[in-house]
Amino acid sequence: ISVKDYLFTPPVDLSSYSGKTITLKFAYTMRKYRTYDKFSAHYRVAPDSAWVKLVDLKPPSLTTWLWDTTQVNLPDKALTKTAQVGFYYDNSNQFAWGAAVDDVELFLNTTSTKVMENPLTVRVFPNPSQGSFNIELPSGMSGKVDIVMYNLKGQIILEKTIDKNSGTLVEKIDVSTRAKGIYQLVIRVNNAEWKQKLTIQ
Repeated sequence: ISVKDYLFTPPVDLSSYSGKTITLKFAYTMRKYRTYDKFSAHYRVAPDSAWVKLVDLKPPSLTTWLWDTTQVNLPDKALTKTAQVGFYYDNSNQFAWGAAVDDVELFLNTTSTKVMENPLTVRVFPNPSQGSFNIELPSGMSGKVDIVMYNLKGQIILEKTIDKNSGTLVEKIDVSTRAKGIYQLVIRVNNAEWKQKLTIQ
């Protein structure tokens, strides 16, 4: 069965926010079978216009239906009177897993910290893990990188700062002495922020 379609919002008037930062925040889950499952967030300026991709979404887990929350800023050209946000899924006409989205929010972001232009350029693997995992920081990201890990109570269980040059860097993290469960990883660099949930099994 071929599954290839958009799930999208009604038109939203965002024209009064031109020049400001409007952030799209949502929860999603997906699993990827081989390379078949494709899931991405998009916008269009009007119901009769073409969709423009904001970001490709990667599965929070390869082995289970784990939910994650992410956010991305809309470009200024998306802030029209009839803007729409959509989520596109394509199973490549193969036997694939699927995807879901929930808790979709559009809000005026007045904080000084911005989401990284592509919030999924940082790669964390394996996830889930036994508490030992790697953080791959891409080339082009340089400067002081703050790595902070929180438990579900909001308590900091790991805090680390590294200096990164322009090349790709893989930083090894070991929190295997911590209790099993879900944690939040936050990476900050150059006044930008990236977040991902981590599972220790």
